[in-house]
Amino acid sequence: MPTKVVIGLQWGDEGKGKVVDQLVHDWANVVVRYQGGPNAGHTIYNEEGKKFVTHALPSGVLKNECKNIIAKGCVINPISLHKEIKEFRATSEMLRISDMSPLILPHHVMIDKLKYQTKIGTTAKGIGPAYADYISRDNKIMLELCNCLDDVKNYSYNQLRKIAEFDVYSKDYFKSVFEKYAIENGFEVNVESENYIKDFMYNQYFPVLEELSEFYSDYIEDTDLLLQQYYNENRNIILEGAQGWGLDVWGRSYPNVTSSSPNIGGVLTYTGLNHKQIDEVIGVVKLYKSKVGSGSFRTEWVECDRTDEIRKALGEYGATTGRPRRLGWLDLDEVKSACQTNGIDSIVFTRVDSVALLDEFKFKLGNNIYEIDKWSINDPDDMQEDELIQRDIIYFVNLVKTNLGLKNIHLSYGKRRNQLKWNM
Repeated sequence: MPTKVVIGLQWGDEGKGKVVDQLVHDWANVVVRYQGGPNAGHTIYNEEGKKFVTHALPSGVLKNECKNIIAKGCVINPISLHKEIKEFRATSEMLRISDMSPLILPHHVMIDKLKYQTKIGTTAKGIGPAYADYISRDNKIMLELCNCLDDVKNYSYNQLRKIAEFDVYSKDYFKSVFEKYAIENGFEVNVESENYIKDFMYNQYFPVLEELSEFYSDYIEDTDLLLQQYYNENRNIILEGAQGWGLDVWGRSYPNVTSSSPNIGGVLTYTGLNHKQIDEVIGVVKLYKSKVGSGSFRTEWVECDRTDEIRKALGEYGATTGRPRRLGWLDLDEVKSACQTNGIDSIVFTRVDSVALLDEFKFKLGNNIYEIDKWSINDPDDMQEDELIQRDIIYFVNLVKTNLGLKNIHLSYGKRRNQLKWNM
């Protein structure tokens, strides 16, 4: 009855999607996205190297016989998820969605755009305000979207109208932000109309919501019970989060964090599984650090003439927003703390081939910065696994094993599936 959890041990963007995708095609037949919303993106590639980006969907959507579950810890924008489902042709046989998942509604996105995008650098997808409404016991859930649509409509309209009437923002500023939101979502709005909020909600947003109410009725169910069923059927289950350890809402980087828990505690709260049903916890670590958004980010590189060039070579731009990511040296002190918090059994180091693109290879350990000889993998698509058994790589792997107290270290290189060496 194996159940594996894949957790990012840095600040998100570690390459979790590729690790999960590999496990799916080697082993798993159930993939669970347990937290987050469409503010995160998992980039995965098939055998031919074709790129796919999921935002709310689990990373198992490229395998037809895999069951994908969006757990109750995920917040859902009904419109954007519907587009993603259509893009990946995810049928209700392939995808099940928790009926308890909180909704992201227009007022959540507007609060995010008006307040938090500039305050802490959020993606302005409405994630935090949707979680906040749920915690304060005000939000609506997927079950209500499908069974109590009038309640969802009334709540959504009244909340948006209240925000529009707040004196905190000038009327012109609110109108400009709202017009941009409407255009981004394929709607038309005349903000000069006296009743533009009501016209938008009743004439444009609600008709779409009515269609989606019927659409999602085939997808929702009690996923806690479903997961227990799959566990008792001896299915191979992978649980994946959206962000990383450093962005946990209960972490020390508060308030510059995400609005849910990507850590092992979140796994148990959001899925209904218990700690005895978890067999292995796999951490994912990139050989350098990256982050979007504001807040402290120790070991961050000092911007120089080469920074943008290296960022472009590494492809370090947000999978969802396209924003340039902040970059920093690998911090093994942070990784060690993340391992202790999450009870990590093994680590996958990703972007092993990217070390050749860096001017130098440094890492932090014991509050000191060390530099070691970097290795070179010139063409990961044509390399043999034996190339990973280089002196400098082996030195680094042994250093990690000694200082983190882990025996199982795995290395991921290149973009394609199967470019991953287990058990160095």
